[in-house]
Amino acid sequence: MSSAPTAPATRSAPSCAGLSIFILRPVLIPGPSIKGTIWQSFATARLTLLPTDGTTDDDTANDNNQDNTTNDTQNNNQNNNQDNTTNDTVITDGETSLVKVDLQYITKDNASDIISTFGYDVEVLGLDLYVKRIWIKGAADEVDEAVARIKENDTADNDATRTFFTYELQNIVASELQSKIGFVNIEDVEFYFGSYPELTTSIMVYCNQNKVEEIKELIASLDNNLGDMYYPIATITDAGELEVLNTKIALVAKLINKPDVANKFELSDDLDPSEEGVKQVLYVLESPENIDLIINMWGQI
Repeated sequence: MSSAPTAPATRSAPSCAGLSIFILRPVLIPGPSIKGTIWQSFATARLTLLPTDGTTDDDTANDNNQDNTTNDTQNNNQNNNQDNTTNDTVITDGETSLVKVDLQYITKDNASDIISTFGYDVEVLGLDLYVKRIWIKGAADEVDEAVARIKENDTADNDATRTFFTYELQNIVASELQSKIGFVNIEDVEFYFGSYPELTTSIMVYCNQNKVEEIKELIASLDNNLGDMYYPIATITDAGELEVLNTKIALVAKLINKPDVANKFELSDDLDPSEEGVKQVLYVLESPENIDLIINMWGQI
């Protein structure tokens, strides 16, 4: 009488690819058909669950470590490349690119003008809020050339930052400069001549940072007079005026901030033919620009 089959004993083997493998251990069971079935199950289990490439768990762990090392190296290289592009962000599929460019000296409008001038077939994107940041989109080679051209021109010499500066005229008043400036074609420059340009010698200028020295040189070339000339300032017909005349001259020279002018006044002889009357002319030897300044101030006091 044959005995009933007994279930095979099992033990857990090392894991492979996250699976617990149960290796079947055969036991002696009478009957060739049953024994053969058990060995077939054992062979099938090994073929199904064990790796087919001959690797072990240790080999797999080593491969993972190598993959992690490779990924770290690639990430470091990518970070270095980003640093070398001065924080320009590049999104590309190999054919088209979208590049972020942070400008240092020029503005977004300047960059757009550069692209338009050189005819690059790209699109300039960017919010109006960011005047120093743009995105350039287009064919990869066109984008690369456009970015290179922009960076070539993004220098201190082309600084488009707007700034104020004041200038103190040495020889003329603000109104005279205002008149002369009208004959000069200057773009993107604003002048403020004050509330009393006929009296003041200080002006304020608002322009691009890279144009400051150029504007100063222009003003200096216009800050000159046409030479001295005699010009009458007042006619004295009262003896009382003669007594305070020197005091008034000194005050005018002080108010126009030109102390030396006081020494340039002269008083003519009496031009009244009668013995009772007085008529003397006060005149000055000065430049036309300073004469205007003197006349304006003389009428104020």
